[in-house]
Amino acid sequence: MIARILIRQLYDTYNYDIQFPENQRVTIITGPNGYGKTTFLKIINNLLTCNFWFFYLLKFKEIQIFFRNGMNISIQKKRIEAEDNNREDRTPASLKEKVFFRLNANESDEAYIEEFSLSYSDILRLRRQLLPTLSYRQTEEYDIEELLNKEYNIDSDISILEKSKNIRMFLQERKCSFIKEQRIIVDYDIPNVKAYVIEGGIAKDASLLISILEYKNKIDDIAAQLIKEFAKQQMEFASESQKIDSTFIKRLVEGTYNKYKEAEFQEKLSKLKAKINNYKEYGLMPQIDILEEYPEHLQNVLSLYIDDMEQKMSSFDKFYKQLSLFDRFVSGKVLSNKKIKLNEVKGVSVINDKGEEVPLRKLSSGEQNLIILYYKLAFSTDMRTVLLIDEPENSLHMAWVSQMLEDYQKMAEELKCQIIIATHSPAFINEHWDISCDLYTNNEENNHAEFAECK
Repeated sequence: MIARILIRQLYDTYNYDIQFPENQRVTIITGPNGYGKTTFLKIINNLLTCNFWFFYLLKFKEIQIFFRNGMNISIQKKRIEAEDNNREDRTPASLKEKVFFRLNANESDEAYIEEFSLSYSDILRLRRQLLPTLSYRQTEEYDIEELLNKEYNIDSDISILEKSKNIRMFLQERKCSFIKEQRIIVDYDIPNVKAYVIEGGIAKDASLLISILEYKNKIDDIAAQLIKEFAKQQMEFASESQKIDSTFIKRLVEGTYNKYKEAEFQEKLSKLKAKINNYKEYGLMPQIDILEEYPEHLQNVLSLYIDDMEQKMSSFDKFYKQLSLFDRFVSGKVLSNKKIKLNEVKGVSVINDKGEEVPLRKLSSGEQNLIILYYKLAFSTDMRTVLLIDEPENSLHMAWVSQMLEDYQKMAEELKCQIIIATHSPAFINEHWDISCDLYTNNEENNHAEFAECK
């Protein structure tokens, strides 16, 4: 997890030194508009997802991110001189830069593990790969950061793969999930845009780009994802069951299993039945008739049977925990006379007090935001995850907003993840100012010559 972040000369103006106490799983970043709250989250997200190009496009002098294992990554942007001093160099000053990435074993720069750099030629290369039919002048009309955000994949960037091997291995041991401010709408479908570009339509009139962007509702995307996850979990359960059942007779004959007395069996049976009932609530388990009696002559068979059932059902354990967390926190917000339902048919659906299903996209923006936020919390995080949330209060009722931070803290403890939130809502922070960091104050404390010039 992240322990500290140093930023020097962000936008040539701001200097930050932000600490993340070890016993604090949730940290809030506040500050006036323009101080870089969202950029702060983007810095973390793009580093942990190996989008190194982002740092070439960002205006800064140095960034250092320290991790709890003692290692850190330093990122420096430096001016470079023209290679040929005998010819006139008309390259803009902003392009005469390189960004250097260094993985350090400790706080000393002398013990670095790996270093590599990016230059403007790397950005040009990526631009050509994304929009191969466009001229340089035409590509200037596009937001290269937006295109790279949608299309870039480090695994297909041969130029960067080899020279960043150790840094990538270190970063990819961690997971990052970024919940952006605009949550309801999924951004345009880049593959379709790219297909249109390749056909030559855009080359004729770049202004037509807007007309071919395809938008869809994020809430529908979440329902589709859950349906796929249900199917995946059922297949894993079936596969595990088949594997266990195939050795049942062999293990029974050889006696390689636990043998329970009746009291032990009844205790394990009681727990198993409770677990089956819980999992059936979300359609994870079929109807199972379990023998209530404990005939002595079946002692061995029943002992093996109950252990096998526990092992089979363990394949659902993580998924059930995610479903129950999602259900608990969303239902706890009272969806305006509605309740949430989770199963393999609809993924997630909402039922009103008349028993009628309400189409997800017919929910209010606040209700959609609530479902999206808690879905990301429950299904995108684990103990290796840094979860980034930008303005979670958007479109939500004040009664929900005032409760959400405590929900996040509870979930962070249960999932053992780290959550970093950018907000300017006092209602969201409520009484938890002790876990917040104000960028205005932090910059005032660090905006002096010593910090700006020293690492």
